[in-house]
Amino acid sequence: MRTLFLSLLLSMPAQAWSAELAAKLDWSKRVELSPLVSGVVKAVNVEPGQHVDQGALLLQFDDRLFKARNAEAEAALEHARLLFQEAEREQQRADELYDRTVLSNHEYEQSKVNFAAASLAMRSAELRLVETTLDLERSAISAPFDAWVVERLVEPGASIVSELQTAPLLVVTYAGRMRAVTKIESSLARKIEIGSSATVVVGKQRYRARVASIGAVEGGHQLDVAFSHSNDHLYLGQKAKIILP
Repeated sequence: MRTLFLSLLLSMPAQAWSAELAAKLDWSKRVELSPLVSGVVKAVNVEPGQHVDQGALLLQFDDRLFKARNAEAEAALEHARLLFQEAEREQQRADELYDRTVLSNHEYEQSKVNFAAASLAMRSAELRLVETTLDLERSAISAPFDAWVVERLVEPGASIVSELQTAPLLVVTYAGRMRAVTKIESSLARKIEIGSSATVVVGKQRYRARVASIGAVEGGHQLDVAFSHSNDHLYLGQKAKIILP
């Protein structure tokens, strides 16, 4: 009889549960944009709360020095190429003369050294041009993705030293993505799986969502539910509801 009771108990479906939780909206992810070069900020083209498309120019340094260094590197590379081409021709002549036993071993070895030095100088000039081109590109900060500007932390005229600048210049967040955040008890947290389905309700609009994280906080756990949207009127701190599962 006891065995039959246990079999019936184990065969019964697990009790279904659901929860409807008051929450607030938060940004999906905050991405800090920090300088990779040093210089003077020439222009900041955005304000907090502004929507920007991927690739939009957000901030620009005074780029005159970067352009000058880049032009100098281009000229240096052209000069190095001319010297390499001349050293290459000299090496070809040295090969011919050495094969005809007209050139001494010392002169032949010196020709090879000169050719190797010209080759290394050209390679060094190529790398210098890559470096200055990157610095020129980095003298402007563009939106890495479709985004909302969360914070603007610098103004035109500011002098930035990238080696010492640890704070970001701008903070952005993904457009079309948000989180609903709430605090829950530990007993409920144990029932929820990361990645499981959920629904976020804002006003009369419902959004399909997924559980992004559950983190321990004082007095319980914080539940983060991520969702995508096409509604530009959603904002930080807006009231919402999370429906589980």
